[in-house]
Amino acid sequence: MPLEERAQAAQAAFGDPPVERADLERAIRELPETLRAVFVLKEVEGLSHAEVAGVLGIRIGTSEVRLHRAMKKLREYLEGTR
Repeated sequence: MPLEERAQAAQAAFGDPPVERADLERAIRELPETLRAVFVLKEVEGLSHAEVAGVLGIRIGTSEVRLHRAMKKLREYLEGTR
């Protein structure tokens, strides 16, 4: 499922207003490079944490932590744009 569709499905489940694509893209660009790389590889490209770790030369646990931090920062940024 494309990232935008996932975001819309999550918002529908929680009753949040939809996120504009431009806001989502801007939020992703605002992420620090280390978080953005993991987020894009995992959530956009669909790689597993093991694959992300291999591509970036990091541990699987590091990939998981960075994705968690990226998601938190994206939520904070997007909540601030509403």
